[in-house]
Amino acid sequence: MADTGRFVRGMPAEAAAGLNELGGRLRLARRRRRITAKAMAQQVFVSCPTLRKMERGDPTISAGVYVTALFVLGLAGDIGAVAVPEADAVGLAAVARRSPRRRRVPAHDDDF
Repeated sequence: MADTGRFVRGMPAEAAAGLNELGGRLRLARRRRRITAKAMAQQVFVSCPTLRKMERGDPTISAGVYVTALFVLGLAGDIGAVAVPEADAVGLAAVARRSPRRRRVPAHDDDF
């Protein structure tokens, strides 16, 4: 993970920007489907102010609310692809570095 040293709203600036972008995408998807904020809030089981915060990328809104909104909008198909262990190159490299190296056992010529 790159450390930029910059934080926004108590989180790394890159993460805050990504959350802001996600919120904007959710708002656009809702509006394209002509779902009112009130109807969307009801379907996501939150208040309208909470929905507005989510659409602005507020980090205080739970991940569950974001995922529920994705589900309501029919966009939750890629959730299972987030943080897939097999695609975690950094984690896999760390495991490989910690794994003991196998050593060859010398062959013995004293077989009878």
